[in-house]
Amino acid sequence: MKKPAWLAHLARCSGTSAAPRTRVYADKRLLATQIIASILGRKGRAALTASGIAVGVVVFIMTYGWTLAGGAIINATFDETVATLISVKARENTEASLGADFTQHVEDLDGVVAAGRWANSSQLACSGHPGQQVTLPSVIADAGYFTAAGAQLASGRFYDATTPTSGPVAVLGPGAASQLGISEVSGGSVVVCQGVTIPVYGVLADAGEAIALGPTIVLSSGLDGTSLDENVPGQEVTGAVRTDLGATQVVAKVLPLHIDPAHAGDIAVTIPPSPEQLRADVTGSLNTLAIGVSVLSLVVGGIGIMTTMLTSVMERTREIGLRRALGARPHHIASQFVIEGVVYGLVGATSGLAVGLVGLLIMVSVKGWTPVMEPVVALGVLPAGCVVGGLAALIPGIRAARIPPATALRAN
Repeated sequence: MKKPAWLAHLARCSGTSAAPRTRVYADKRLLATQIIASILGRKGRAALTASGIAVGVVVFIMTYGWTLAGGAIINATFDETVATLISVKARENTEASLGADFTQHVEDLDGVVAAGRWANSSQLACSGHPGQQVTLPSVIADAGYFTAAGAQLASGRFYDATTPTSGPVAVLGPGAASQLGISEVSGGSVVVCQGVTIPVYGVLADAGEAIALGPTIVLSSGLDGTSLDENVPGQEVTGAVRTDLGATQVVAKVLPLHIDPAHAGDIAVTIPPSPEQLRADVTGSLNTLAIGVSVLSLVVGGIGIMTTMLTSVMERTREIGLRRALGARPHHIASQFVIEGVVYGLVGATSGLAVGLVGLLIMVSVKGWTPVMEPVVALGVLPAGCVVGGLAALIPGIRAARIPPATALRAN
């Protein structure tokens, strides 16, 4: 029967060198030969041992990459929903006002998408059909307010600068349209409020961020012909300014000067709170989940290596005894097992990294996401695999080193 490579090399060294056997055994080339022969001589077990780390790395890469890609989508979603609607009011008992030139002055600002004004009006008794009368809250709003508020139409259109000014026209909020029994509008759609016939131009499907528009009837002017341009006692006019993403803070600082330069200090600007804290909490939770799953997967892989190598120690008892008899010291035996574990960890980490990256690309492609991976983290799994493999092989190595040579040689 052909001698193992490590044994043949040891015999050659012993026959041609006068050095002590322990020194011959400690030769680095011999140790490398023994490790390679041990791994190649048990290819199936070596593959099984390395697969523990490989599976752990695959789980790590796919979980971490999926979390990064999902986090990018979450951040993009938060960016889309971040507050971009500014509310503006003139403080009470001051000379400041949101005049007729409000929209023009505000929309000239860089970063402003749309601007408009609105004010609460009285409750109105209205009917869409004879004999079907309901009481509805009303709001007076200029044409720019719908765009600024992000309102969406279900039917019809918004009134605008081209709308005839002989009397009020209306747009119905979804709640008001439901109560009046009007789901679609045409050129002849009207409602009668307080005895005044009002043409209906549109029905809102979604009131956007102007939630108050939902149950209301929105009028271009009051039933008595009053508009937002007139200083009506008790009428609190509020401005709405829609900005580009990221421009809200800058626009809010300069708004008062553009609305009423002479009374800028009396213009109150309100910005809804930004969901930055919620974004940070969600991202932190995802990162914690990814790290926890990843660490757990690597620990499981390390336990797999340790279990397999403990079994290997029992199978290689006679081999260990023979090496001890030929001059190997306990630390030589332990070193061999630890280095084998490092090799298993490196092979497993390398193969797991390749499989994990391919799997991650497939997963994010199916979802239509952009793949995200930090190179430092991806390459860091290689030394991590070596460390885990070496630590996992430490206990089997110590156990192998403690086997007495005489007992090992008598083992079956």
